[in-house]
Amino acid sequence: MCASRIAHCRLPPSQAHELVPASEPGAIATGYNGQRQAVVQLANGRTVARTIPRGTIGLTGAEPIYWLRTQRSAEIL
Repeated sequence: MCASRIAHCRLPPSQAHELVPASEPGAIATGYNGQRQAVVQLANGRTVARTIPRGTIGLTGAEPIYWLRTQRSAEIL
């Protein structure tokens, strides 16, 4: 038997000095409104800026991804 959960999140724009949202390992997510130049931190500590188009489906690998900066609110399933 496999345990799973579904979460619908509405997150405000964020900066690294505030609460930092994370994509958990093994997560599958759909972003409804997209992001421009969102800054994420990967498991190896590297930070990268990414543009995520509206409706993108994201798959997180074995390590979490930390969302250090988003310029707009996010609605995620």
